[in-house]
Amino acid sequence: MTTFTGPPAESEAGIGALTIGGLLAEACSAHRELEAVAARAADGTVTRWTYDDLWRESRRYAKGFLATGVGRGTRVGILVSNRAEWLAAAFGVALSGGVIVPFSTFATAAELEQLLAHSGVSVLIAQADFARAPLEDLAAGVPGLLGGTAIYSPRFPQLRRVHDLAGSVGDLLAAGDVVPDEVLDAAAAAVTPADDAIIIYTSGSTELPKGVLHANRSPALQSWRFASRQRLLPGDRVYSAFPFFWTAGFAMVLGSTLAAGGCLCIAETFSAEEALRTMQDEKVTIVHVWPHHSAAIRDCPNNADFDISTVRNDPSRFRPSTGDGEQVGLGSSRAGYGMSETFTIVTSAPVDADRDILDESNGFLLPGNGMRIRDPQTGELLGAGQEGEILVKGTTMMRGYVGLPTEACFDADGFFHSGDTGYIDDRGLLHWTGRVTELIKTGGANVSPVELETLLAKHPGLLGAAVVGVPDDLLGEVVVACVVARPDAQVDEAVVRAYVREHVSSFKVPKRVLFFADGDLPSTGSDKVQHAELRRIAVERLAHESAQTAAV
Repeated sequence: MTTFTGPPAESEAGIGALTIGGLLAEACSAHRELEAVAARAADGTVTRWTYDDLWRESRRYAKGFLATGVGRGTRVGILVSNRAEWLAAAFGVALSGGVIVPFSTFATAAELEQLLAHSGVSVLIAQADFARAPLEDLAAGVPGLLGGTAIYSPRFPQLRRVHDLAGSVGDLLAAGDVVPDEVLDAAAAAVTPADDAIIIYTSGSTELPKGVLHANRSPALQSWRFASRQRLLPGDRVYSAFPFFWTAGFAMVLGSTLAAGGCLCIAETFSAEEALRTMQDEKVTIVHVWPHHSAAIRDCPNNADFDISTVRNDPSRFRPSTGDGEQVGLGSSRAGYGMSETFTIVTSAPVDADRDILDESNGFLLPGNGMRIRDPQTGELLGAGQEGEILVKGTTMMRGYVGLPTEACFDADGFFHSGDTGYIDDRGLLHWTGRVTELIKTGGANVSPVELETLLAKHPGLLGAAVVGVPDDLLGEVVVACVVARPDAQVDEAVVRAYVREHVSSFKVPKRVLFFADGDLPSTGSDKVQHAELRRIAVERLAHESAQTAAV
């Protein structure tokens, strides 16, 4: 039985406290006077906190929670945009022993209602005036919802208090004034790495979101790990558009920045010009953004007006093309593989690893992790170089899904079946190839959409691409590329197909190329393409074209 393993967990250097509250305590003790947060609000004002400020404000929230009944295991929801108060509230929950439940600010009223009921939160910290937070719709059906007083609603039987960030949260903080420091210190000291810490809701691209429950060790360990692997330094200034309510935003951005003694340069909303202004004015050194944000920054009309020379992680990806059809510095590392269930990475490579590792693999197994590759048809476990479904277990694996038994989450050996496909080569490097259900079978051959999407992402005339399989009477499925062209590019179907044909086997070349407007590829809030919905759209468009052709 082939099981690939990383180094022993205890061999990993640079790891500090393995509770969320402990991580904060260590960071704030080591970097008291350094700036921890520079948060730009929607109105343009900037909130600046040192590490001492962050420690003080987090303890204020923690005392408020303790005073109003939050204790070990109590679930507290946070529906707040990326701002300083999000950090204070989240760390306040952690210090009090509660469980952080961050909600997506992209949620509709119906989605939020389902999340509140499913999560069983007792307290909700909410930014009621934030444009994307649909609280007013909920408040209409639950009298007193936003008042901070105890509520009793059959719709949300566990929910007792909702504190509006601009209103009744002040009452929460005032209530904490009576809690002695020694009581808070004792509550924080009682939290262990194995205690429940956070529930992350998946983006739900094809079904209702799942609540992924993690112990303290997962986010804390990944935060220290990212700080080390990104080679972050005290005083680094990190800009990101990643929301804190998903694992990447929490561990790769928020946690790692604080673990290193850096400053989080964040904004409530994203615009390309404001991102450039922030990068310039805050002298940002590290930038984490989605690919479509990079494209927006690069194509910003005022791009050349901003000095972003302090950025050290590939600043050229934010500058316009050189004019000869090639982009400068667009290559970025894909040397990492993970998921919400493992609180981000299971495999990785540090940013200063050899380029062949960073550009051509997903890195090595991290300490304390195990992986199996399984034939999705037979269930047979495969060896090095053989492609199949990826199964994982390890130190940052989730406790399980909220509301589901353990056996619904893991197999008999404790492995999580990811639904992803890939293989581990002779060097021990993982190569992720796609999703089990997304492999395209055309004429008896398997085609990985990821391989083609990665290739198309390098085409200088395209802003984005996704590949799906469309049913075909002769071949079973045919490969269809759905692409978004750059506004100034001269590309058509023939050009795209010719480009692919230069690089891959002929059976992988898309039978058809469909063009979409920027923003029209169906995607989730986390910018993942909804392949099932895209496949449906592609089928409809091709059927419509066929009908028109037949009519002519």
